[in-house]
Amino acid sequence: QARCSRAFTRYDIELHSYDIVEYEEVQNFFREARAAGRNVTLHIENTLEANIAPTDILLVDSYHSGEQVSKELELHAHKVRKYIFFHDTTLFAESGQCGEPTGVWNAVEDFLKNHNEWMLIERRTNNNGMTLIGRK
Repeated sequence: QARCSRAFTRYDIELHSYDIVEYEEVQNFFREARAAGRNVTLHIENTLEANIAPTDILLVDSYHSGEQVSKELELHAHKVRKYIFFHDTTLFAESGQCGEPTGVWNAVEDFLKNHNEWMLIERRTNNNGMTLIGRK
């Protein structure tokens, strides 16, 4: 959580991050980022219940299963103006993190097949996998 957020806080942007559990390390990171003048907010909330604001970029890196990612896309993709990043698209490509029958990459593929307004921009298989899709 904090590692991904840390990369984005290098830039002068508004950042909203969601986590289902309060981790002290993550809480501290967000406090320090705010103290340094960054516009960051940590929401302790389930991404399947959150009502996110419209955004340019969405990073999907929560529970790693096809079902979870599919539900998150159904709830949030229409609010994304430009790009959606997915982490762990290689590590959990075809099965979930607890052995679920579909993985993150399966969910991305299904989403792209059913949403012609989105296209695959890049899929990297190193470091557990990172995939970027964008609006056409």
